[in-house]
Amino acid sequence: MGPIQTLDELIGMLRRRFRMIGAIFGVLMAAVLYFAYIQPHTYESSAILQVDSPSISGDAASGGVTTAQRLQLIQQRLMARDSVLEMIQKHGLFPELRQRPESDQVAALHAATRIESISAVQQGYVNDGRVASLIITVSLGDPEKAAAVANDLAARVVDQDLQSRVAQAEESLSFFEAEEKRIADEMTALESEMSEFKNKNDDALPDGLTFRRDELSRLWENSLDLDQKILELERELAALESDTAMRIGEGTPGANPVEEELRQLEVELAQARRVFAPGHPEIQRLQTRIEAVTSGSGEARLAAATRQRHMIASQITALQAQKSLLDERRATIESAISRMPEVERNLNTFERRLRQLQDQHSVVNRRRSEAETTLKLQASQQTERFEVLEPALPPAHPSNSKRKKIAVFGFAASAGLAFGVAFLLEILNPVMRSASQMQRMLGLQPVVSIPEVVPATKGGSTRRRRPSGFLSAWLAAMVLAALAGITGPFA
Repeated sequence: MGPIQTLDELIGMLRRRFRMIGAIFGVLMAAVLYFAYIQPHTYESSAILQVDSPSISGDAASGGVTTAQRLQLIQQRLMARDSVLEMIQKHGLFPELRQRPESDQVAALHAATRIESISAVQQGYVNDGRVASLIITVSLGDPEKAAAVANDLAARVVDQDLQSRVAQAEESLSFFEAEEKRIADEMTALESEMSEFKNKNDDALPDGLTFRRDELSRLWENSLDLDQKILELERELAALESDTAMRIGEGTPGANPVEEELRQLEVELAQARRVFAPGHPEIQRLQTRIEAVTSGSGEARLAAATRQRHMIASQITALQAQKSLLDERRATIESAISRMPEVERNLNTFERRLRQLQDQHSVVNRRRSEAETTLKLQASQQTERFEVLEPALPPAHPSNSKRKKIAVFGFAASAGLAFGVAFLLEILNPVMRSASQMQRMLGLQPVVSIPEVVPATKGGSTRRRRPSGFLSAWLAAMVLAALAGITGPFA
């Protein structure tokens, strides 16, 4: 601490520097008191809003948005620049800032407004965002304006809450109606496309695989039967042609065509009986030929053979044409069966997409019904809503005066600064003023200590006492004035 290390030395410093300390303290305190006096009073007015629970419980009544989220959106709209400027102009706020930029006026109202939300009692450890009440506090220099602005903000909160709820419900309903129509149109288009695809690939549908295979098997059997018939007719035709040739050679010496034909037919009949059943068409044909050969004349038999040959040839042609149709049908069925896996994959894609659209349509339909219910509840005010519980009233007394704080802190700061200046001067001008200081600093014990002698005046008092007494009286008056100001006009 330099030259000040004991309490006596500190008291001595205060005695020596009393006039300077008093002067500094008096000047600073006077400035502080004047500054505190010119500060305006601040009045606070609060409006309390209560969050009424919905009369019908459920997600439709809550609107799908928590009260805290909705309140945050409303607060942002209230404190928006245009809304704040409208309130300033409506209530005539901050006339001293009319020449300042609008941003300063907006900032002033922001600083004067405080919105506090009180959370509802939570169930468990998870915050569900529910709000029990809302407190809107406005601090202004005019109590009437403070109450008017607080009530205006409260009314705007109620109106904007209702408007936002209704607008949100209407937007949700419009969205889900449009979405439902879009999905329904997609389902109709997909069903038409699926029906067209089925008609185009009717022969390759997976449902007809068993039928196509059975039909293909029948076609193979019919084709084999036709081949057998064609073979028999070709054999018969060859026999007739051979018979005709023998008829033409009847005039040749040593030749007996009838007997040769009869023997040949009998041989063929014997061979056929070994191969076929008794009622087989081939056996019946051979028997008919034998009867015709044995009963008819040569020219008649030749004409009949010619007619029969032409008939058999036409039958063979018809059977071959029928076999060609069967082959074409069989090729068509085989091609359809080969395309069935691809057709099945495409149908599965159509059905999967259709199921997805049906699921989406069910969800959207349910959400649209919920949106309609929510809109009806909002229109009848059956949902969660804000209500003014306590309107703001003009306060009778200032809420938190800055004058008192300025005076108290100014008193402490002035005293500290005056004491600090005196202590700094003592450090900058170190002087040994007592025997204890001399012994502590030099290690020498003084023989005698002579005090300072002040010449007396005629009245018997010293010169130094008058200024000190006057300064003490002046300082006491300043302190009393400060205290009076704190409890009186500074309140």
